[in-house]
Amino acid sequence: MKKVLLFPGIDAIDNFNTRQKCMDLPEVKVRINEAQAILQELNIQIDLTKIMIEPPNESVDWIIGLSLAAMATQVGIFDRYIKKGGKVDALLSMSLGDLSRSVCAGVGSFKEVFIGLIIFANGIKSLLGKGLTYQVSSENDINFSEEFLRLDEFEINVAVYQTDKANLYAGEMKNMKRWLSFLDTLKGIKYQSLSRLPVALHHKSLKPLALLINKNIIRNIDINNQSYPIYSTVFNKYLTKQEDLIEEMTENIYRPVKFYQSIKTLVATEPIEFVNIGPASTLLTFIKQAGHCGNPFKLKDYFGEIINQPAN
Repeated sequence: MKKVLLFPGIDAIDNFNTRQKCMDLPEVKVRINEAQAILQELNIQIDLTKIMIEPPNESVDWIIGLSLAAMATQVGIFDRYIKKGGKVDALLSMSLGDLSRSVCAGVGSFKEVFIGLIIFANGIKSLLGKGLTYQVSSENDINFSEEFLRLDEFEINVAVYQTDKANLYAGEMKNMKRWLSFLDTLKGIKYQSLSRLPVALHHKSLKPLALLINKNIIRNIDINNQSYPIYSTVFNKYLTKQEDLIEEMTENIYRPVKFYQSIKTLVATEPIEFVNIGPASTLLTFIKQAGHCGNPFKLKDYFGEIINQPAN
């Protein structure tokens, strides 16, 4: 059974207790310290250790620091997985998890990918208040409801295809507010905000930022250094060419993430064990909720297992 490792996105370390437990892992501490050294080198005043062990304050800098800490944390958990002899057949990620995935796959160094995340975070600051991202769920198959939801009329796009019953949607502030008012008139539709920052994720408004980061990606990402296969949830396929990898890491910023479709494709192809690097188990929940048909598959919460084991 093929083992596919999962790297979740923006909610990876949202839970305060989870962040504290992560710091019990020596491998995570090493990566947090490595990331902190890069921030100090760039004279950026964000304390990642405080973010990991102290209660949240919800400032913009704290939220951005949380994303930086999440990348370091995921790479540290992966380091432990490999050190303990874990098997890897492929890596699969969502949204910001793509950065950790790229480091773990060997296609980019920790430092250069981390700097790319800093560039993205700084770019996001200029877009705050201009857009919103919401999760919308339906009692029926939501992926056959685009006309019913009137996405084109309100200029809303799918940000992440999550399951057959729920997706993330993004749009400019005024359009999203009008659309949410429309959704209030529909039966069987619920919605909630999942992003701490008022920004439209995986939206066309992020394309200029993506093209800026593209220069950093071209300089520092090389598929020839790949240690483990990458399955793209943007293109719904394995990445085997340099140009595809560069394009995928760029378009991941402003194109929809096809997580649901990617899982369906993988499960239909061969038996899979999905192993959650985490820390959040969101992606396991999505896979479980979707109820995919096809080959047998298993779900394993690696982080959930190791956090209760002695850190040695």
